[in-house]
This record gives sequence, C-alpha cells and structure tokens, in this order.
Amino acid sequence: MSDKKILLIDGLNIFMQHWTVNPLQSATTGDVIGGSVGFLKTLSYLVYKIRPTDVIIAWEGKNSSKKRKRILPEYKYGRAPARPNRFYEESTDDALENKKVQITMLLKYLDALPVKSVFVDGCEGDDIIGYLSSQHFKEDKKVIVSNDKDFYQLLDGKTVIYRTVKKEYVTKKYVTSKFGILPENFAVARSLKGDTSDNITGIKGIGYKNIVKYFPDLGTKNVTIDDMVLEAQGYKKKGKLLERFLEGIDKVRTNYRVIRLDNSLVSLNQIKKIEYSLNKSVKYDKIRLLRMFAEDGVSSLHYNWSNVFAYLVKN
Repeated sequence: MSDKKILLIDGLNIFMQHWTVNPLQSATTGDVIGGSVGFLKTLSYLVYKIRPTDVIIAWEGKNSSKKRKRILPEYKYGRAPARPNRFYEESTDDALENKKVQITMLLKYLDALPVKSVFVDGCEGDDIIGYLSSQHFKEDKKVIVSNDKDFYQLLDGKTVIYRTVKKEYVTKKYVTSKFGILPENFAVARSLKGDTSDNITGIKGIGYKNIVKYFPDLGTKNVTIDDMVLEAQGYKKKGKLLERFLEGIDKVRTNYRVIRLDNSLVSLNQIKKIEYSLNKSVKYDKIRLLRMFAEDGVSSLHYNWSNVFAYLVKN
C-alpha cells in the first residue's frame, strides 16, 4: 500500500447539498452564491480533517446518463428538478439558471486551487469515481466524499466513504453490520430493491431485510444474480416475494447493469480522457483566487481558503 491518501469528491452531490439550503448572497451583485461557497467550505473542512495528498473532484459530463438510458429508458425519467429552499419566491427557470452560474463560478475557483476537477462526456461522476477507486488508485488509501449509497459497492480495506450530511464515515464493516450485505454484493442487492431517486424500479415488496433473509450468503461471500436464482429455485415453499423475484429476473439483471460501478460503461477513450485530466499540472494561484472572490463578492469570512493551500501545496 502506498503512502498516498486520495480524496475523491462527488462534485454535484456535494454542491447540491449546499445549493438547496444555503441562501448566501454576493456582497457585490446580490446573487445567491451559497452553493459555491458552501462547497468550498466543505472542501476546506475535508482537507483539514483528512489531510489528503491529492484531491480529485468528479463531475457529470455532457450526456452523462445516455448509456444508462439505452439500457433502462426510464432511468432518471420524470425526476423533478431540485428546488432551493429560499425565503422568497423563485421560478424553476431562475433557480436552474442560478445553479448553472454557481457551478461555473465554483469551477473557476477550483481551477485556482491545488485540486483537480474531472469531467468526461458520456460519463457520470459515479463512473469516474468508480474507475479511479477500483483502477487508477487501487493500491492507495481513498476517501470517497458523497451522500450516495451507490458508492457502498466500492468499499474495501483501502476505501471508506465520508457522508457530509451526517458527518460520518462509512466503512466495509459498517455496511456489512448494518445491512448484512458485503459491499461487493451491494449492487446486486440494490438491483432487487431498486432506487427510487433514479427511477429504477425494484421487485415489489423487497427490501434489504428480506433480501438477506432469503439470500444470507450476501453477507459472507461474493454472490451473483445467477447464484440467487439457483437458491430461489431451490426453496420448496417460495412465497410471493421469491416468485416475484424469479418472474422479474430480467428487470433485476437490467437494474444491475445500470447500478454497478465496475467500469463496464466506461470506454477506453473515456479512460484516456480521465487519465489526461489527472496528468495535467495543477496551476494554483492564491492571488487570482482572492481577486475572483473580491469581484464576486465572496467574503473571506465565508470561506477560509488557507487550509487547502496549507495542506496540499507542500505535497
């Protein structure tokens, strides 16, 4: 194992956490900038708390959901746009425009910091983190920063997750203990249960508890969907849930193709682009950052940038 400690941040997930609740306004324009500033505050806190050697922020690329929608057309279909919690009335169009402006602003700030942002057309941020965690930084210690359970499948002895909403670490031991499911089997279990946030329909009535009840091996060894089919067929009294599972096995297999983060949806060309982003030199610039803060009305009281420079520049 190397001496590196890599911080892999789910950029959109953490930005949205702040954008939806932080109404902070620019001192110069009056525009809402809480999403950007909140993200930077979280970044500063994480660097201080974790002391990583490298920080990589993964973002959604253009047409990021296209491959998954080819497999599952209803993927993310009908998802209502997130709305910020404001003390004043704001149209959906205005809110979405503000979100775009804030993300552009944030990326501009990040470009002046000793961190790397990665976005690749056709790739979701999850895919980028999946590749980085399981391949590029396979031998390194990693902290994935996200509130998304999809990343549980990446947990191992070198990888933990930090959930910013609850300010807690999630480990392989935690997931196995809480759900009775090994992280390497979590994508399989999630394929049965479904994921309402992404409009992935599971088997009706099935949750993690009864999944483990019928398939206890999920907590002890690597289990495939084929293994579960054989086990379900072996039950003399199957009951409604197992019957639904066997009848809906095609749905489960489709869900699995969408949920898993095993790099199967990342092309060689996309991997080259990810690697290219990682190999680019970081051009951090304190003066440029402070100038942008002044122009955008970001007070130093709102964001202590010094942590990021203090703990990253020396590495």
